[in-house]
Amino acid sequence: MNSKQMKKYVIKRDENSLPERLTRYKSELNEQQFRVVTAKPNATLVIAGAGTGKTRTITYRVAYLIEQGVSPQRILLATFTNRAAREMLKRVEMLTGSQNVHKIWGGTFHRIANLILRRHAASIGFDSNYSILDAEDARDFINVCIEEAAIDTKAKRFPKAEVVQSIISYANNTDQPIEDVIVR
Repeated sequence: MNSKQMKKYVIKRDENSLPERLTRYKSELNEQQFRVVTAKPNATLVIAGAGTGKTRTITYRVAYLIEQGVSPQRILLATFTNRAAREMLKRVEMLTGSQNVHKIWGGTFHRIANLILRRHAASIGFDSNYSILDAEDARDFINVCIEEAAIDTKAKRFPKAEVVQSIISYANNTDQPIEDVIVR
């Protein structure tokens, strides 16, 4: 063999020689969960019913990715409630012992969308210190606008703030002018 040729060796492991963490994962997860947790590090779709261990699987998946060297900043963990997000991130921290769990993009879909919008607000012509109104705040704001416009809601049979809010929402969601929505 000349100096430019290099011999290649492939080390094969049997299941009994898994690294300590993977051995622990294997004993704490069922076969399907373990396959999801150890899948290649890209987007993974898991379809599972209630009570099948989705939260456990996702938590272990995130921990596994971090242990494999994936930067927590490159992990997106979206849930439906803030409580679930906090719980999952807490479990990941317990599994990994990592202090970098706070760098994971974790939270509700709304929270994550808000983080993205704030980060890129300038590129779409907005200031990053905008406010988001919840439904109650929006109704209060509409009531203030009605008062400031000095509209006599009784004399003109003006709709309640909730109805005005629904009209505005429908117009925005269907990309129609409010006038067209009201005329219908």
